[in-house]
Amino acid sequence: MIFYGRETGMDEKMQKESMQARMSRLLLGKGYSEVNLHSENEALFYLANGTAVSLVWLIGDAALSAMSRETYLNHYEKIRSDFSKHHFDPIHSITLFFTSDTNKAKEIGEDTPFWITDESYGRLIVYENQPEDFDGLRRVLEQNLHFGGDVRNEYGRQAESVPAGVNRAPARIPKASAPALIDKGTPVITLILVAINLIIFLWQGHNDSLVPKGAVSWTDIFHGHQYYRLVTGMFLHGSTEHIVNNMLALFLIGMELEKQIGHRRFLFTYFLTGIAASCASCVYHMIGNEAAYSIGASGAVYGITGTLLVLMLINRDREDNSMFIRLGVFALYMFYTIVRSDGTIDHAAHVGGFVAGSIIGALICVLIKRKARKRLLKYRNGKN
Repeated sequence: MIFYGRETGMDEKMQKESMQARMSRLLLGKGYSEVNLHSENEALFYLANGTAVSLVWLIGDAALSAMSRETYLNHYEKIRSDFSKHHFDPIHSITLFFTSDTNKAKEIGEDTPFWITDESYGRLIVYENQPEDFDGLRRVLEQNLHFGGDVRNEYGRQAESVPAGVNRAPARIPKASAPALIDKGTPVITLILVAINLIIFLWQGHNDSLVPKGAVSWTDIFHGHQYYRLVTGMFLHGSTEHIVNNMLALFLIGMELEKQIGHRRFLFTYFLTGIAASCASCVYHMIGNEAAYSIGASGAVYGITGTLLVLMLINRDREDNSMFIRLGVFALYMFYTIVRSDGTIDHAAHVGGFVAGSIIGALICVLIKRKARKRLLKYRNGKN
């Protein structure tokens, strides 16, 4: 086992100060910002990713000696509450104790995420029930702060030896995309849209005039000024297979997107991309001077797919590829529908919806990041 001890010529006080000070500088170098706690022995740093935030609380030996578990838990909850009030969610946090009193640090930090930098032996202690890594900071501690790699289990006994300098890939904190944190909950709008489409399809079986009266037709829209067709055509379908395919896609993609951007943004995106798809269909057939009717929710489905894809690419989480897999499967399905097309599929509507959705996705990212920066500035001004 390799241990890196204190640097030659430095007394114990200087070593304690330098370890915490170096950690502070490293956090600032990684893009963290400091909250002024008005204490020389404590420091709080935060790093926002959209509305998600990572918190690192540094507690020195002097602060720990004057701290009780109750005081620690009150401060811990207060810190998280302050960030929650500024609409940060989720909140990832970890406490780093810089101390020789490892037993007290373990007792105080129990039931919260914490690591201990043991001042007596110059080593990092990570218990089994604690995070293996936090935003790559474990490797930073092991490689740059001259600690050994002693890792102890929940009883304080050594569990494994990780020599300082081991080049292990950090287990990064899952980065939830910025829009994914705005409005979580049941995707009620998706369910309502699916229900409306199914009800209208059943109604079609008893009313043959619905399709000719509500389908997208450039001649009726531009010459007859029947602009409502841009919307009504999104809720009409030509067959059972047609509606089943569209509703399955709407449910799978809509369920994910609505959770990410919220109910109102999802509803706005769905209708706007659906209208854009109808407009693209009208322009295409008008240029070709073709009299055609277009129906179906697929234009809007392609639209929300484009939005979701852009959000995932901009705010991607390399640790979670499940949604990319689902989108890949949906892409294969879309390719299949194109290949087996018998000329009845409105590709212009699909392209128009997808492009419109992609643009909306990019605009949502810009909007969310601007709001996040404003919240950060407000929070920083309020704390300093």
